[in-house]
Amino acid sequence: MKFSSLLLLCVAVLGGVANAALLPTPESGNPNLLPDGTPPTKLLPGGGGSGGGLLPTTPDGGGKLLPRPAEERGGGDRFRESSQIKLLRLVGTDVGNNTNATLEPGEPIHGGYEGNPGGKSLWWRFVARFNGYLVISTKGSDFDTVLSVYFGDTISTLTPVAHDNDSGPRQTSMVSVRIAAGTTYHIAVDGYNGASGDIKLKLVGVPDPSNTSARPINDDYDDAVELMGHYAVDYGYNYGATRGPEDFLYSAGQTVWWTWQAPATGRVSIYTAGSDFDTFLFVYGPISIWGYIINDDVGDGDRSSIVRANVRKGDVLDIAVDGWLVSSGFIVLTLDLDPRLVNPSNDEFEFRTGIQGNSYSVTTTNVGALANDPVEPLHAGLSTTGSLWWTWTAPNNGVVTFSARATPGTESQPGSPLKPVIAAYRGARLAQLKTIANAVDDDLDGGAEVSFTVKKGETYQVAVARQLFGASGAFTFRLRYEDGSPAVANQPQDSEIVEGGKATFTVSLSPKTQTPVNLRWQVQTGKNSWSNLNNDTQYSGVRTLTLTVKNVTMDMDGLRYRCVIKNKQGTRTSKPATLSVSQAPATTQKKKQSGNKLLGSGSPSGGGLLGN
Repeated sequence: MKFSSLLLLCVAVLGGVANAALLPTPESGNPNLLPDGTPPTKLLPGGGGSGGGLLPTTPDGGGKLLPRPAEERGGGDRFRESSQIKLLRLVGTDVGNNTNATLEPGEPIHGGYEGNPGGKSLWWRFVARFNGYLVISTKGSDFDTVLSVYFGDTISTLTPVAHDNDSGPRQTSMVSVRIAAGTTYHIAVDGYNGASGDIKLKLVGVPDPSNTSARPINDDYDDAVELMGHYAVDYGYNYGATRGPEDFLYSAGQTVWWTWQAPATGRVSIYTAGSDFDTFLFVYGPISIWGYIINDDVGDGDRSSIVRANVRKGDVLDIAVDGWLVSSGFIVLTLDLDPRLVNPSNDEFEFRTGIQGNSYSVTTTNVGALANDPVEPLHAGLSTTGSLWWTWTAPNNGVVTFSARATPGTESQPGSPLKPVIAAYRGARLAQLKTIANAVDDDLDGGAEVSFTVKKGETYQVAVARQLFGASGAFTFRLRYEDGSPAVANQPQDSEIVEGGKATFTVSLSPKTQTPVNLRWQVQTGKNSWSNLNNDTQYSGVRTLTLTVKNVTMDMDGLRYRCVIKNKQGTRTSKPATLSVSQAPATTQKKKQSGNKLLGSGSPSGGGLLGN
């Protein structure tokens, strides 16, 4: 893959303002500043998602901006005492501390949460000098911040524009606001539930990218923008992006790309909070670890997307952002790596791992996995926790087998076995899943497995969890797909029967055999010839798994029988079984002589005496 340089955001000269030259933000991973003396009409090199831009004329007539002294720094405790924050080369920063800040009468509750009392807000104001976007972040603050943006002239007439809690890293906040030249915006930073500490406030201005007619420079996969470092923020858009072979079902077909190589092992979060449209986020990683993850509609009014995954140092992630159905707009893409966190990447339904192809195997662990979501089904009807999730779409009709088998010696509680519970579902939302199959490690051999027939194009969700009081540990999760052609699990066996008796021949099918099936028993009539049997006085069950031969005769001795199994996927014939008939033993009746033989004449009583 070739990588483009990072975004050098363009600057438009709007409303007569000619004092803003755009440089990349420190988070973008590109530390290079614009050269001094750059002509005002020179096109900047492309980067990021919004292409190049023009350098405006500067106050001193050259390419160097004059320094500006700080004004009204630190934020104001009251609305009327707000500090004005300005952009220098489209970036503005300030710091403050809200430990002693107070709430004034009529002040709204910030962050969009009515249950958050706050009460320690600081105020800033910003006057827009161009049309476009303003990205506001409290990244670097040392407490749980909430952030709100308003316009209005008095504390009692404020109109909310945007609010946020926890879209930034480490419980900080971030919003993206569409701004209009000449409008004053009021920014309030407070602490969630009264938290306080040092505030770092950063503003980044982005002239409206929709004014450009050029397609995004990272429209193609091979032109992905490279993100760098543990934390990166980049801005772009998918206006005018063209449909490519990588575009996805339900997406707008206006995908733009980024790429990132992990500088350390840890847990990475990638999100589009602050974007102004309904985004669709795809993240591809090493297939040996987790394949790919799709996410849509998490937070921000069901518009932004977030993916979390474990990565190893050196792993390369490809990141695609698109819009849902026909959506397009301005993109804020944030990547945050925390080396301290290494939890299972697919420990929540929203972050399930996508599986591609007919086979899949991964060894993972549920150590550190989160407790099950309150609306999560009772897998196999049991109380479970620490569930990991996968999703798979059947490439064709057939039979799929999912299995989970514990890795001995990795249990979190020595001597307590990992008893996996596995369950498969239909449905796209956690609260609406329909059970297909489930299995439990009842015999404590460390494994559980489910098999079921699947339909082409249907998507299935699979969870592997542990019983509530069971141990956690490593296990191997596998998928095996087969086309469902007939497969015999148990062949019919030879039968030895006495003449006049009844013989049975039985065949059983493997669970991978796709139903419905057509069965027909046959008898061998020649060296290489077989004839179909019909139900009559001699045979029954000729179209079932068990053939019955009634009133066996000696002339049937040595006959061979087999079963032919057919379904939509193919035909399979069982091995032949031989009928051996033995002759019934002959019955001889012996007349029993009772009493003694009479000599000479006897009496009616049958008695007589022998003489000397």
